[in-house]
Amino acid sequence: MTTLSPLRAILSPVALQASWMNWQHRTENTVVAGVIRADRPTADLMQRIRSRTAVLTYRGIDGRTTTVTFERDRTERYEAVILDAFEHFYALAEQSIISPTLYIGHAGVRAETRGCAASFPEVILAENPLGCLSELFHAAGRALPEVPRSSPLPGPARSGSRAPVMQVATDASKRRGRPGVGISAVDAAGGVCVDYLPDVESINLGECLAIEMAVRRHTGRLEILTDSQQVATYLQSNDPDVPRWLISSHAGRIRALREKLQRTGSRVRWVRGHDGHQLNEAANRAAIAVRRNNEFDVSPAVASDMYRRIGGDAVQPVAA
Repeated sequence: MTTLSPLRAILSPVALQASWMNWQHRTENTVVAGVIRADRPTADLMQRIRSRTAVLTYRGIDGRTTTVTFERDRTERYEAVILDAFEHFYALAEQSIISPTLYIGHAGVRAETRGCAASFPEVILAENPLGCLSELFHAAGRALPEVPRSSPLPGPARSGSRAPVMQVATDASKRRGRPGVGISAVDAAGGVCVDYLPDVESINLGECLAIEMAVRRHTGRLEILTDSQQVATYLQSNDPDVPRWLISSHAGRIRALREKLQRTGSRVRWVRGHDGHQLNEAANRAAIAVRRNNEFDVSPAVASDMYRRIGGDAVQPVAA
């Protein structure tokens, strides 16, 4: 029986068909970019979360976006669940026809992984979430589960009365000459919400996104206090023009925020910054803290204790 030469075997129809099917399969499953984010609980929420959570959001070559959630017990470190997400993404990268780009939204894991990038040749590790990574970064943030909040403080019920208005102060902190904004929302009950947005360069946009976070984390009518007069004026108006400080990629998102404020009967009020207003001062401290904590990779436990103290100070009576 005649044995086919290696060249004839390669050129045989069966081999060509198998090669084509393998190429088609790899093309359909190719990933071009991804982002990993982990929840970082604030204030007193460390004791109320049930698990550590990380979200992997990635985009395929066909433009479709996929989100996968990973969980570990809350007694474990955040790094562990982030590495679970990384392992999953790397397996996808090995099946891709190109090397996808990955941004890890945890400074410590990102630095360690970039330090041994030669061990992971199938991915390109990004230092900043630029381009489509920015969109994926925000999508991953929205996919993180909501952290349970404390029950509202009890009060006398009034038949037929409207729901009480919750007062929330928001703020944003940015380091001069560098991208990245820390945002915060501190409510009158001492609840503290924070986030760090590494790709945002406009302080006014950061103020808007802090207000969006406050609206997302609270229900009912809100009175939102901000020390940005420009932002307060714009959000309370129906001005169709996009201000210069609002980059076009976020214009639709901020218009949606204005509409939600109107639907819920909430309003945004300007207060003078650094003027002794208790909630405003607490929001300012929290925004600065979350920015610095992310820049210096402060541990979640230490950061949580810091936010808890800020929330406690926000509800303490001012000394006469």
